[in-house]
Amino acid sequence: MTSNHARRRPERDPAEISLLARAGRALRRAGVASPEQLRQLRSERLAALPGIGPVQAALIAEALASRDDARVEALVRAGESTVAGPRPLTDRERAVLRLRYRPDGTVQRPVVAVAAGLGVSAPRAIQLTTHATAKLAEMARAERAGQPLAPAVEHDRREFGFLTDRRWRQDVEPRRLVDSA
Repeated sequence: MTSNHARRRPERDPAEISLLARAGRALRRAGVASPEQLRQLRSERLAALPGIGPVQAALIAEALASRDDARVEALVRAGESTVAGPRPLTDRERAVLRLRYRPDGTVQRPVVAVAAGLGVSAPRAIQLTTHATAKLAEMARAERAGQPLAPAVEHDRREFGFLTDRRWRQDVEPRRLVDSA
């Protein structure tokens, strides 16, 4: 009878993962987007790429020498971001927006009441609101540009889009400063 620990793959060292990610990002900055392009690079050219130090060059050379396609593919993909496009709202950001705004976009509670409801300070509630609305604006820009959105981002956009949609509607008159004199 074997234990579950005996069947597990050995975990990779976090330092090695970090080196792989750094090498992958440097390769992408240099325009290497596929394993085929990586294989075409010579070692002297590889070492001359910005962001590739001797450790990353050795790691890449080792992967190329192993002739393991999966390892080379992982190296090229290591620098890729796991989140494409705008990030979804955090639970706290959603909570602050639900407490602060009505579905029509009008304010339903003052910041002090929202802060008390969340158990945070008023400046922290303002900060959460600011971060959330900035993310919503980024989501709206991405959607208008036709970029695909992650499911969690689409959900946030459906739920809180009313906060940013007003900016781009054609039938709404933009706010103007009024002379005080």
